[in-house]
Amino acid sequence: DITGPNVPKMVGLENERPAFDEKEKKILPLESTYGVKVISMEFLLQSKTDAVIWRGPLKMGAITQFLSDVKWGHLDYLIIDLPPGTSDEPLSIAQLIPKADGVVIVSTPQEVALLDVKKSINFVRKVGLKVLGLIENMSGLICPHCHKEINIFGKDGGKKAAEEFNIPFLGAIPIDPAIVPLSDEGKPFVGQTGESQTIFEKIVDNLIAENKKNE
Repeated sequence: DITGPNVPKMVGLENERPAFDEKEKKILPLESTYGVKVISMEFLLQSKTDAVIWRGPLKMGAITQFLSDVKWGHLDYLIIDLPPGTSDEPLSIAQLIPKADGVVIVSTPQEVALLDVKKSINFVRKVGLKVLGLIENMSGLICPHCHKEINIFGKDGGKKAAEEFNIPFLGAIPIDPAIVPLSDEGKPFVGQTGESQTIFEKIVDNLIAENKKNE
């Protein structure tokens, strides 16, 4: 979430700014709905349309600051949103948190996306981290008129990749038009009714179960 920060918008913190603890010299993360603590590069930009044009060392510095200079307090989990591929951000995380519980790979079903995913899986293994599992996003759309599934980006690509690399398949998330306006308005879809809510809950349960195997 360095060069393309969008998490603040999705969690309803788009125009907020974090405070600073003068005594401890720490940045105080903002809290979204349900008490989720958030820090993002967008909070530090003068304008939300500013482009972050940074090379590796500057990105490394920002990530280091987010990890060491933010007063996180007690956390159940620290989740880090990373861009696709094997560039500076994931490499920095692997170096700064070598004992991280693991990595979750997210992909759409089409073969073009899976080419990058397979590289990412190999990258994670080479830096000594564990792949906790793979999630297939945008996995089909249920037509609101005929109620048949339309596989816009193909079908089961993520599941097949998980089988190929012998990693857990955590679940498939279909395209849900109801989530789009909620994300745009910064409202969580958690607590909403419908199939997507059930699917996300199942994926979270699967992820927690995989993580406990490492304890």
